[in-house]
Amino acid sequence: MNNLNQKQQNDIQRQHNRQNDIQSDIQRQHNQQNDIQRPHNQQNGYQRQPNR
Repeated sequence: MNNLNQKQQNDIQRQHNRQNDIQSDIQRQHNQQNDIQRPHNQQNGYQRQPNR
């Protein structure tokens, strides 16, 4: 019985790890999107600067 519970615990932990991996992948994609967006923002900053 105790071994069965341990196996269930391991399965749950494995699912949590997989969920964390998915979250990490999503976060990584967001970071990449931010990296792509950042040059545009800098470009806009340079364009706005002379108007001041």
